[in-house]
Amino acid sequence: PKQHFGEAHRLAKLSGANISLHGPVRGIDVGGFTQQGYSDTQRFQAENQIKSMLERAHEFDPKGNVPVVFHTTSGIPAFELRKGHKIPEEEKKEWLKRKGKLDFPEEAFTGFAVNQESGQLVPLKYEEKYHFGFNKDSEEGKSIYHPSKRLDSLNETEWDQEQLRVQSYQEEMRRLHDRALGLQKEYLPLAHGADKGVLNENEKKQFIELQREIKTIGNHIQNIKHISDSQLSEMWTKVEKYADPQDKKEFLEKSKELYDAANKTYKGLIDPADIQEAVKEGKINDEQAVVLLKERENQYFKLVTTAMGTMPTPKVYRPVNDFAKEKVSETVSNAIYHAYDKFKENAPFLALENYFPDLVLSNAEGLRDVVLESRKKLQEKLIKEKSISEQEAKRISEKLIGATWDTGHINYLRRLGYSKEDVIKEAETIAKSKVVKHVHINDTFGFSDSHLPPGMGNAG
Repeated sequence: PKQHFGEAHRLAKLSGANISLHGPVRGIDVGGFTQQGYSDTQRFQAENQIKSMLERAHEFDPKGNVPVVFHTTSGIPAFELRKGHKIPEEEKKEWLKRKGKLDFPEEAFTGFAVNQESGQLVPLKYEEKYHFGFNKDSEEGKSIYHPSKRLDSLNETEWDQEQLRVQSYQEEMRRLHDRALGLQKEYLPLAHGADKGVLNENEKKQFIELQREIKTIGNHIQNIKHISDSQLSEMWTKVEKYADPQDKKEFLEKSKELYDAANKTYKGLIDPADIQEAVKEGKINDEQAVVLLKERENQYFKLVTTAMGTMPTPKVYRPVNDFAKEKVSETVSNAIYHAYDKFKENAPFLALENYFPDLVLSNAEGLRDVVLESRKKLQEKLIKEKSISEQEAKRISEKLIGATWDTGHINYLRRLGYSKEDVIKEAETIAKSKVVKHVHINDTFGFSDSHLPPGMGNAG
């Protein structure tokens, strides 16, 4: 109850204590994750719960800035680290030359990705694969699949499957078109005879049956075209949402140009009025008309296939840390903006805390990046919604969003095979970032969150 927070404020004044509030460790995931994966509904609910907690925390000190701490995650894995686990140097150089960076740390034995469409979490395990005809002891016949490579492979494989699905529809349409063109060869002479009124009863019957069959095939083709177009729209949407921004514009423009040309060709294929007119005028004969229709058919399928081929592979699967940074910063910036709107300079400040270092955004680099991204988003909101200057918005963002560094949590690196020096290096990285506003000083031996007094473990 809100009144309890006010009572705690009075007790703090009597005892000379400063109060901070720690959000539920398991009850709220700031990024919107559950053990089943990401949920936008979950993130929205977490944001509203955090807003409520910030309002209550304000009662601890209505004239100050109460620290409110939330773990970056409720326990969602980002990667499984193994000290000393390396990628072969040549493979690493090739990767860095092509992409600039690894999607997961080099020492990640397993990396976790999230499907941005479904929210599903997918483990990507390090694996050694052997080429056909080589045994496992042959270095030249072995490929190393680091989680970063597995991520690329997963995105490419799923995209290939989507393209194959459309191609299968296109092939079925082609088969039906070929069937219809075969019937056209029988139908056209009868159509001329019908126009001149010279068909006998059997020919009239055959003419009507061919008309019916060609119309049925045409309807079937239209149905498949509708399904194919829907699938292409799904693909186009994924490219629009998830493809590399640097490549997307050029490729999408080229794809649209090709697909527009394909649809124009298709209209001339199912309603070949110009060809029919040319036949009536005697400019071409029936056989030539069928050849022209066949050429249009080939042109249509070629254009659709080329249009698909020009679309870049969308990155539907992303490293969970990258995705979580986007979602956590959205939650944090929205919640703090709400608190600032109500309490101005006396709003509580939110300090994101590192959890165990193989979990989402819980090493020094991940914690630093999500704090900076949260500040950036809050700064943009303040400038846009409050007409605050850039410099002032930056000051407020830095005041109200920071990090909590937990010495016991980072010591969990010991469990993953890391040394005291590695733990110190993480502390140095977060210290140099200047985002820390709050510290949890406790000790452990690196294998459980034992919260020992400083000096009783090996975290120091």
